[in-house]
Amino acid sequence: MKIIKLTILTSLAAAALPAMAAEYVLGVDYQPCEEKLSEIIFPPIKYRNCTTPGTKLSYSEVYTAQNGSQMVREVEGKFLVECSNSRVCSSVGSPTYQRGFFAGNGDKGKYMLTYRFYLDEDYNGNVVAYAIGRGPKYNEDPVGNPWASEKGGAPVAPGGEAWDEENE
Repeated sequence: MKIIKLTILTSLAAAALPAMAAEYVLGVDYQPCEEKLSEIIFPPIKYRNCTTPGTKLSYSEVYTAQNGSQMVREVEGKFLVECSNSRVCSSVGSPTYQRGFFAGNGDKGKYMLTYRFYLDEDYNGNVVAYAIGRGPKYNEDPVGNPWASEKGGAPVAPGGEAWDEENE
């Protein structure tokens, strides 16, 4: 009976692996942030640039209007975000994202993000930008988790039931 139960649990865990394991592509699914000094604002401000390489200032995007017709709009490729002491980040206001638009979580400060990206942490606690649909907000392991590909999830603590099963 115990062998059958263990076999069922092992099968369920194996079936869940693809949903939990996250294979990320740098510059497509995520982008680390690097500190910069603005060149266009005076006096210059410090911010963290989390934009993907080659991000344009703006581009055209096709969308479906409420009446169902296909329309074209101009969107900003990059937008400025500010994170508060409580690690909540929002847009400071732009033609694409109105002021207060939720942009993720990160250390206090200013960030530059690529359109359709949000802020969260990597496995080591550093703030990175994730593409919408990827990352921790979408139930994936953070970037840099050494167990993500191999085990399908974060390491388990010694002494627990999961540890015993994994290390038998």
